[in-house]
Amino acid sequence: LRFTASTLEHLDVSGAEDRFEASSLEEFASSLPCLSKLILTDCKMVTSQAIQAVTSGCSASLKVVDLSGCRKLGNDVVLSLALCKNLERLSVRGWWKLETDPVVKLVSACLR
Repeated sequence: LRFTASTLEHLDVSGAEDRFEASSLEEFASSLPCLSKLILTDCKMVTSQAIQAVTSGCSASLKVVDLSGCRKLGNDVVLSLALCKNLERLSVRGWWKLETDPVVKLVSACLR
């Protein structure tokens, strides 16, 4: 990832479950200016801090985010995704901690 981060557009580590360390995502989040598609389906070790780092570093480029099955995540992540002004698709299937209000705030941010 270190060698391709600056030009990487799609990152798909779906199904890695507990083999994908969130710390590696945090480490490179600010070095991914072209990332438009992030697929982390069923990555059980992904943390809120990692996703917040990505949304902060990639807010101008992220269009598709799939965090389905990332059960450690919750409302704070949805709110951080409001920074992504070009977000077109978000999947959070299987989240247990998700409430309605953060989703409404995200949708409102995307409509601006």
